[in-house]
Amino acid sequence: MDERFFEKFIPHLGFSYISKQQSNNSNVLKFVGGLDLGVLYQQFYIVVFLNQEKITLEEMLFVRNEMSKNIDKGLIIANAIITREAKKNSRKKNEVPIDFIDYNELKKRTNEFEH
Repeated sequence: MDERFFEKFIPHLGFSYISKQQSNNSNVLKFVGGLDLGVLYQQFYIVVFLNQEKITLEEMLFVRNEMSKNIDKGLIIANAIITREAKKNSRKKNEVPIDFIDYNELKKRTNEFEH
C-alpha cells in the first residue's frame, strides 16, 4: 500500500472533505478530513504510517502533538499492530480522542474498498 492507495482509500471511509498535508517523513502521510454527519461536522487529523510494524505510545503522542486546535478527532492508519499503551492513552480526559485502523481493520476495510 502506497501513497496513491491511501489518497483513494481515505475518502472511502466516509470523509466528505480530504486535504493532504505536508510531511517531512516519506513514511508518514498526513491528511485533514471532514466528516459530515448531518447536524454535526467533525474535523479529523489523519496520519498514515507506512512501513511500520507497530504503533507505540510515542507515535500516538506524535499525532496528538501535531493536531491543531480546530481538530475534533485523530485517526491513525497503519498496516501494523497498535500497542496496548497507545490504545489506553488515546482516550485521555480533556484530550482529543484518537482512533486507530490497525492491520486487521485495514485488511477488512481494504477488502470492502476493492470489491
